[in-house]
Amino acid sequence: MAKKSEKNENRRESLRKVKECLKKKAKEAPKQKAKEAKKANVELTDAQKLALIEETRKRDYELIPKIERARKDRIVDTFLNIGYVFSPEEGKLLDYHLRNKIMDEPMDYCPIKEVNVYANHPQALTGKSKVWYFFTRSRPNEIQPGIDVQGHWIFGEKNDIFYQDKKVGVKQVVEYCEAGHKSEYKIIEYQLDPAPDYMKTGLWFVCKLYNDGSCVDVHSGP
Repeated sequence: MAKKSEKNENRRESLRKVKECLKKKAKEAPKQKAKEAKKANVELTDAQKLALIEETRKRDYELIPKIERARKDRIVDTFLNIGYVFSPEEGKLLDYHLRNKIMDEPMDYCPIKEVNVYANHPQALTGKSKVWYFFTRSRPNEIQPGIDVQGHWIFGEKNDIFYQDKKVGVKQVVEYCEAGHKSEYKIIEYQLDPAPDYMKTGLWFVCKLYNDGSCVDVHSGP
């Protein structure tokens, strides 16, 4: 009987030790993981550390312009909503806004949005004001899959634009015609001329869309 009691006691002691051992390992597990992570970090080579720093810096650098553009857009929208009107001189529109757009240079104030202008009916682009400005790459009367504007554009003559006594670009009036009639919508399209030798963001145009309030019949065929 005494032997049986001693045997049970030994078994309970063994279970107690196993439980204590498991508790100890459970407490030490997070510390061990932290040590391993720290060790892994220490074992990074200098080249790997520099690469990690450069990657983080690049990500932050790419994020900053987006935040800044969003901030400027909010400021521009605020000014326009309280009644300010964007009405730049033609020379300034070309030499500052369009040139900086093409060269990817920052602009302090630019409410001009990027729009696929000629893939839309003019009425779809209008808002509360009487004149609208857009940056675009699209060209008049281009056939674009899935696009049906149900009209076409009629080209006018090109005229030179000068700014500070030098030629900076050309402008051309483009009129929208639908169902055999000229609509009230017209666009003055601006293009840099001469164009920069290197266009960082590619070729862009500025379109000034406006409603002249007139409607004239036009025959596009015999």
